[in-house]
Amino acid sequence: MEPSVNFRDWEVKATLEWRKTQFRRPVNPQPPITINSAQYGNYAFSRVQKSKWYWMEGELIRGDLESFKCPFGKVGDRLWVRENAYIAKKNFGSEWNCIDTDGDKRLVGYAATMNEESVRCAKDYGVRQSPSIHMPRWASRITLEITGVRVEWVQETCPEDVISEGISYKSLYGSFPIPDYDSFIEYEERQIISAYRDYWDSIYAKKYPWKSNPMVWVVEFKRIGDGK
Repeated sequence: MEPSVNFRDWEVKATLEWRKTQFRRPVNPQPPITINSAQYGNYAFSRVQKSKWYWMEGELIRGDLESFKCPFGKVGDRLWVRENAYIAKKNFGSEWNCIDTDGDKRLVGYAATMNEESVRCAKDYGVRQSPSIHMPRWASRITLEITGVRVEWVQETCPEDVISEGISYKSLYGSFPIPDYDSFIEYEERQIISAYRDYWDSIYAKKYPWKSNPMVWVVEFKRIGDGK
């Protein structure tokens, strides 16, 4: 099955504007290890029953080699992006921008780039927003090519990485707009990392809080094509 990744609306906007070039996701399950850094890891590491972990030839291993790879793939692989969308039923009007697996023309509105009038129109016609996790492959407008994969502790994220993620310095009570670089570099390094910490905990605080310094997959990518 072709791998995919769920993007929130702001992530979609940043990707379409060529400003988001990497994302982080928790390694699941977390390896029960204690080492200084995992930043030299490759796209795969091994999981077995013994307790001692160590590095060998770019992989994290322990005992017998039961390998499992990054769920998003390796360098050179492609990912398709799932996003929130309004997917009309078959034979909905005369306009269309996608073709489904049955060969039928379909109209899809993408929440991240729809204006208020378009959203209101969709709702008036009974088209409900479908969450990103339910987006079918044929409705996706964004394809990514993986250019780098590594594992590291989330607290190793640097300010340059945060900018590549598309996060600005906002509290949890605000939003996380996508800034351009010039408007963001004025913040101190501590503030930039603090913004990313708040964003991380707004999603993963229950299972992978920032303070626990979980290990994460870091996926770097470039967008393929222009989107729709």
